[in-house]
Amino acid sequence: EPSAPPALAASPNASVHFLEPVNFELTPETCPELSTTVTGTGTLRGTVHLSPDGSGGLHFHVNTSAQGTATGADGSSYRFSYNNNTQTTKEPVPPFEVRTVDKFRLNGQGSTPDLFVKQYYHFILNPDDSFTDIRVRVRGDPACDAI
Repeated sequence: EPSAPPALAASPNASVHFLEPVNFELTPETCPELSTTVTGTGTLRGTVHLSPDGSGGLHFHVNTSAQGTATGADGSSYRFSYNNNTQTTKEPVPPFEVRTVDKFRLNGQGSTPDLFVKQYYHFILNPDDSFTDIRVRVRGDPACDAI
């Protein structure tokens, strides 16, 4: 569950934007779709939005994206993109509902193959910290999602 940065806690309806460097390393051991270790660097941009509802609950919407370049130990080159969109309802007491769509794409340059991972999660977090109504859809190997 996303937590609100301090700047959001002070406002009943607010957004915070952030920008930071992002780096990753994927190895063939962690991502069997790769034949070489790939190291990437880029920029992550994000927005966290918090808004109240009429019942005293809060809604978090977190949207992050990253772009950059990556290089394989074998000299291969890539461009990468990442997107994550998470929405959470936080009522005064549980249950909380969470929906997340997470995508990571590693686009090989020239004859280097591409890699794509997409994950969708929708679940309810219950008062006893258990999960119900879990829906998961995954395309690609989640271990290959570097961010």
